Amino acid sequence: MNASASHIAELHAQVTAHAEPPVVVVDRPFAILAVLIGSVAGFVFRGPASMLCHLSIVLREHGVPAVSVPDFEVEQGRVLNLLGNGEVRVEVPRA
Repeated sequence: MNASASHIAELHAQVTAHAEPPVVVVDRPFAILAVLIGSVAGFVFRGPASMLCHLSIVLREHGVPAVSVPDFEVEQGRVLNLLGNGEVRVEVPRA
């Protein structure tokens, strides 16, 4: 297995370990991420993303929300909500 395949296998294992489908934050919309459809609640892309790239088209066909938010940073494990207007809300943990 090459480095890219092992990275995707590790990401898939992390995603499927969640009780609820998570929102996945990644740098770019690489087509290989389509293997996560059905296991994720959505995607946030931190880098450039095109509405016409292969993954964007496949995500729309499957009704999986995705947004591009340049330089988006969030702590791992935080709860994200993707809103219909393209806004990303980070839930604040309760004290």
